[in-house]
Amino acid sequence: MSAPSSGDVVARVIDNLDEWHAIAAEWQDLCSACSACSPTLEPVWLQTWWTVYGPSLRDAKLQIIVVSRGDRLIGALPLYVHVSAARPLAVRRLGFVATGEAEHEEVCSDYMDLICRPEDASECADAAWDVIGRLTWDYLELLDVPSTSRLIESSRRPMRLECESRGQCPVADLSDGFEAYLQRLSANTRQQARRLIREGERVGARFHLAAPQDIDQEFATLMELHQARWTEDGQPGVFSAPKFVQFHRAIVHEWLPSRRVAIGALLVGTTSVASVYGFVKDQWFQFYQSGVRSSDSTTGLKSPALWLI
Repeated sequence: MSAPSSGDVVARVIDNLDEWHAIAAEWQDLCSACSACSPTLEPVWLQTWWTVYGPSLRDAKLQIIVVSRGDRLIGALPLYVHVSAARPLAVRRLGFVATGEAEHEEVCSDYMDLICRPEDASECADAAWDVIGRLTWDYLELLDVPSTSRLIESSRRPMRLECESRGQCPVADLSDGFEAYLQRLSANTRQQARRLIREGERVGARFHLAAPQDIDQEFATLMELHQARWTEDGQPGVFSAPKFVQFHRAIVHEWLPSRRVAIGALLVGTTSVASVYGFVKDQWFQFYQSGVRSSDSTTGLKSPALWLI
């Protein structure tokens, strides 16, 4: 058989971590070139999840679809298959890497999708669906795919596939500055925001971003505030799950030095009254998790939770 020409599009499946690691740099380049690529689709997020969660999933096997034109990676779809229930109800679920873990320890990866440049989207989506049709699985579950995904628009998409909405993420547009953002709010919301600002100024509240040397301390503060808030209500809180903590501690250590992660604390004096954690890509900050200290007389800040809205 002759070798593919530089214009041929070829799709194949990677089923082992070593081979996936070998193309991590190309994968990251593809993510960097795609403005719609979420941090949850980058190699660090996906491969860390697989390392932490993969061993505990029943009969889990990577089914990473990669699409190339010649020797150039032009598309990727991070999938895996696992048995999602015990026999006799055992079924093989095919879904995105970084989804499908137990509910109490799930990381809730958002904006999962086919990774490709816009000009290659149609070819990559068609090639991916062709490969999916040849894989062995009982049901396909692609969680949190954007409504604009080319996977949904592809003519190769199986007719039996059903699309259901799980809601939309609110977006705050700060591109023209905070004052312009306030002006776009309703009068009541704007009035409340200005009252919060005055309250913060009165007690000397300030917002502090964690520096690389403070990673462990700031992450511990985030967990402490989050857990305290939920245990007050008799709930376990997400940081009670060891795998969840292991996963996010690894992500924070990997991304915070390059400011791909932000952990911020609202301080009154030296006391952290609120903490926020999220991911940075280009001009976007994607909120992920937070922790809030209950109102008390020691700080004088009555509504710390509202500062995170």
